Amino acid sequence: MPNLRMQHQGFTLVELILVLTIIALAGGAIVLSVGGGNQRLEVEQEMRLLADRFAATQVRAQALNTEIGFFFYQDQYYFAQVTEWQEDDAGQQQPVFTDPERRFSIAEGFVVQGAQDQQPLSLIFADGLYLPEFQIAFQLEDQQAQLKADGVNRPRFSWSQP
Repeated sequence: MPNLRMQHQGFTLVELILVLTIIALAGGAIVLSVGGGNQRLEVEQEMRLLADRFAATQVRAQALNTEIGFFFYQDQYYFAQVTEWQEDDAGQQQPVFTDPERRFSIAEGFVVQGAQDQQPLSLIFADGLYLPEFQIAFQLEDQQAQLKADGVNRPRFSWSQP
């Protein structure tokens, strides 16, 4: 006598749709969480790149035995070599800079205290030291990216709570 009992083979359409829905929701959540970190990653990369360029310019100042100005204004920064020193009306020695070889664009939103157009944020000397110290910040929703320069070492990047 044949077995009248049906054997269950495979999944029902409802089960397949349910599993695919769960996978789609989980995938969407992952995309949103990764997508939200893009700005954080971009800011961190920008800060680290700036620190690398600054450190390379410190080495360049030493190799060329010259001073180099670091300029940061609005959405760009650049480095310019000192060609000579001139005395101003008050008798102070002021550097005269070459035109920068290259300007680097940077995302809007970076905050630099004391940055002024046509004035160096910091001056890198022939021995690699620089003055004044400076700090560059970028505020995200819950954290602040900071690049701190102490006048001696390469600028250091960190995240902090506001």
